Amino acid sequence: FFFNPPIGRGYDDGLVTAIAICQMLDRNPASSMADLYRALPLTFGTPTMSPHCADDVKYGVVERVVSDFQAMQRDGTSFAGQKIMDLVTVNGVR
Repeated sequence: FFFNPPIGRGYDDGLVTAIAICQMLDRNPASSMADLYRALPLTFGTPTMSPHCADDVKYGVVERVVSDFQAMQRDGTSFAGQKIMDLVTVNGVR
């Protein structure tokens, strides 16, 4: 699950998800996890669209993309019309 601040950091985080689920169960002692899941509103998502990149190539590609975004942030360059405030470089760049 993805949790935005103040609960999470805006990316998929298993530990934050586990804590949030435990807190939900604690606040609803008469409900099971299945009950809470069924009570969630219907949402929609899109599949991950990942082009193939060979293992011996992809890490270099990621390093170059991260480096480019770090330079853009350092230089104050915007991306898609937005100022780059923070970069998360876990498994790529966000």
